[in-house]
Parts: sequence; C-alpha cells; structure tokens
Amino acid sequence: MQKTDQGPRPIAHLGGNPAEFHRLLALIPMHFGEHWLLMQRQQHPVGILWERRDWLATNELVILASAIDWAQIIPGNWLNRQIKSIKDKDRNNRRGAMMELIAMHMLRNSGSGVAPTPKNTPGYDINVVMNEKERFLISVKDYGTSIHEKKFQSLSRKFELAFISRLRSCRKNGVCMIAISEIYPEAEDWQHLHDNLKSIIELPLSYSNVHVIGNWKVSLHPPPKDVLPIQQGVLSYQLIVLGRFHRNEVRNFESKLEDAAENAKKHARLDPNIMHSVFIRLPEWFKASTAQKWTQSFLNSHPAGPLGHIILYQPQVVRNGDVSQIQHSFNPAVSMHALDWSVRGNILQYEATVGVVSNSGTSFRLAGHGLPVDEHYIYQRGEFFTEPYRNKGGGFEVNIGCIAPGIIQKTLLRGIENNISINGKFPPNEEIVLFS
Repeated sequence: MQKTDQGPRPIAHLGGNPAEFHRLLALIPMHFGEHWLLMQRQQHPVGILWERRDWLATNELVILASAIDWAQIIPGNWLNRQIKSIKDKDRNNRRGAMMELIAMHMLRNSGSGVAPTPKNTPGYDINVVMNEKERFLISVKDYGTSIHEKKFQSLSRKFELAFISRLRSCRKNGVCMIAISEIYPEAEDWQHLHDNLKSIIELPLSYSNVHVIGNWKVSLHPPPKDVLPIQQGVLSYQLIVLGRFHRNEVRNFESKLEDAAENAKKHARLDPNIMHSVFIRLPEWFKASTAQKWTQSFLNSHPAGPLGHIILYQPQVVRNGDVSQIQHSFNPAVSMHALDWSVRGNILQYEATVGVVSNSGTSFRLAGHGLPVDEHYIYQRGEFFTEPYRNKGGGFEVNIGCIAPGIIQKTLLRGIENNISINGKFPPNEEIVLFS
C-alpha cells in the first residue's frame, strides 16, 4: 500500500517490486504538483485518479507515471510542455496531449528509435525510425466520447434517479430493470419511459416476460442469487439501459479518418521510405472489429495515399471470472500501397506497463445475462445490500465487491445509534478515466 493523507493506495495487486511502483507514483505529484492535484480532485482526470483509492485508479496512474518516467530522457523541454497541455482546462487539448505521451511510450521499443517529431513537422506527433532509410510518421488522434453517447449517459442517469425515487415511494426492494431500445432514444422515447415508470414498477419479476413500451423493450428481474439475501430497510436495485448507436456515429468516425487523410495530404509527400500513419484511440463502448472494418474500407477507397497505415487503440477493463484488468487492444489497418512495408519487417511493437496487450477488442455482454450488446450505448448501475450470515465461530460474514461494472455488492452494519455502510474500495464503474 502507498500511504497518503487520504489513506492507503493499493499496489500489491500489481505484483513486481513495490519500491519501483512507489518510485513511479511519486512522479505524479513531482510533475503535476501536490496542490494542483488537491485542487483538481473532482475536476481533472489526473486529480480524480489521484484522489481515488481503488485498483483501477492505481493502474491508470502507473500507466501515466511510466510514460512520464520514460519521457524524461527526451531532450529539451518536451515533457514539461506536454504536462502543461495535459493540465489544460480545454478537454480536447489535454486528451490529445495525454494520448501523445501514452502512445509514444507504448511504441517505445519499435524500430531503432522513437521520439516526438521536430517542431518543423506539422501534422505529425511521433517519429519511429525503423532502419537507416525507413520510418513511420504518426499522427495521434483521440476519438473520445461522442455527443450522442454523452447525451445517452446523461439521460440514463436522470432516469436512474427517477427509478430509485419510484422504488422508494412504492416500497419495492431488489428490483432489477433492463430497458433496451433498438433505435437511438430521442427525447420523446425517454419521456415515454418516465411517463410509464409507475406501471413498469408493478410488472412481475420474471426473466421471460418482456414488455414493449413505445420503442423500449422492458423487463424486471429478481436480484442475482449471489447477492441474496438482501437486507430490508435499505434499497437494493439494478438498472441497465441500452440504446442503439446514433445513425451519425459512423459518420463521426469517418470524419475523423477524413481529417487525418487531409492532414496527411497537406503535410506529407509520397515517399517510399516514409509510412504516414494515424494512431486513434477508440472509446471503450466501441466495437473494435466494427471500427477496423470501417477503417479498412476507408483506406481501400483512398488507395493513392499518402495515408497508408491506421492503428486503432482501445483500452478497456475486461473480466476473466472475478478478476478485472486493463486490456490494451491494437488493431492496425493497412492500405494496398503499404502492404510491402510489413513484408520488409517494418512492424510496430506495442507494449503496456500495466495490463495485457491484445489484437482484438472485447464484446460487451449484459451483466448476469450473457447477451451481446455490441453497437449499443450502455448504462449499467446498481447496488445490492446483502445480509451478513453468522459463521461457525459466532461472528458475521458477508461478501462485498464489484459484481459487474457499475454494480456494487455491499452491506449495512446496524448499530444501536448509527448504521455503517461497508462498501469496499472499488472503481465507480470500471471505465478508463485517464483519457476523459
């Protein structure tokens, strides 16, 4: 554990040498400033992560700290300028600067040298020298969260609050609700869901009964067996909302690729010894195979170049049984004029300090149901208060934990004067914060 004023930070789960992780984590306040981290603990991604004390926050901080540690060898003032941009209040500036730093670190063992492009190389961020003649020029882009996804999450949260309020007023406990829309839900769809909430709450708890309410398919279920028995007098619930991708989501992605192609045309010249590339971070909810299909189609329709190579990078929290970890997925797409590059051995190497590296994304599935939900926005929240049981020694035991992203199992210890909620220290929703 790394001790701070806010309590211990978990590091044992990382394995390896604890002293090395302490050294890396110390680089965060060294470069960002302790006062700045304190003032930004509720606003800035780095400040939020520094304040949190869960395993995922630690992992993300180690990813950042490792990149900073490596970048200290870069001559000049590049790292200081990058940290200044990351601390910027402008979201696009900080995300771009963060992605440049992390991307360069993940590519650090490619070829014979990796470095930021010189100041007189507009449009590109990373220079990867493969041999005496050939090199990659890479432009880093962050696709981020679309306005349609933000709107969906915001309206889902608003409905969650109404759902909780209705459950309390009707004295319903342990209700699990799933609402699925096979179109992107617009304002009237959300209103329809709110208007029918009273009748929805009275539906029977059954896995087999699906009720059509406007453009929504709604069902209510009992709590998962693993959280039983639930405590009375305190609300347990689960809400999962799914909405089909907005029709403009594909167009938004294509526009990012078109901007990259225009950038390549504007700032590059065709040279058989230079591969003009784009490194794009995908949001966690985006299906990587779908994005790769769109990317390859885009490159096939632009055979003349100069853009010839696109790397789709997607960091996600994945689960293997009860174990969660960060998966770094890298999916390259190559144009026809660039195929001979890989034949000649010009292949980029991807490495991650924390987590696992993969060449495929993860398919999302509904918690407890196993149903694939690709090409849907997802909102999943809930908490279950489980009644402790008496063990053979006369004491009490209960399981607490994060049973699915955004869904926490906890317990309430009842006292004579006060009740104490035992929550554990878990990520709020198992989403990557570093690039937000």
